[in-house]
Amino acid sequence: LEILPKLGLYKTPSDMLVVVEQCCRSIMLSLQGAMHDSALSREGAGLTAEDEIFAAPGADDFFPVLVYIILQANPPALLSTIDFVNTFLGDRMFGEQSYWWTQFQTAIEFIRRLDRDRTPETPRKLLP
Repeated sequence: LEILPKLGLYKTPSDMLVVVEQCCRSIMLSLQGAMHDSALSREGAGLTAEDEIFAAPGADDFFPVLVYIILQANPPALLSTIDFVNTFLGDRMFGEQSYWWTQFQTAIEFIRRLDRDRTPETPRKLLP
């Protein structure tokens, strides 16, 4: 959460990509720790090999946390940053960096659609 607001301070698209990657890895490590602790508390004595498999977070665990982190961090000029990175690194991303960048872009698009689809609150009628 601390590094994401500084995304706009970086000047090169590769540095910006590293920030996103660090943020995403940090989220995954936190989720792994939380799931591991949860599995330990259920087992009491420790994890079995089967429990370790279930303690691994997936995209369904990761994505909502990423959306929340982006909303809380509220990085400045985020859409411009995405365009900048895509323009200069779009074809040269691969592997894990590409995966994290895709997750990040998808979270941004999800937030944009939420904002666009939000309807103004209807005024409540007060009872006499």
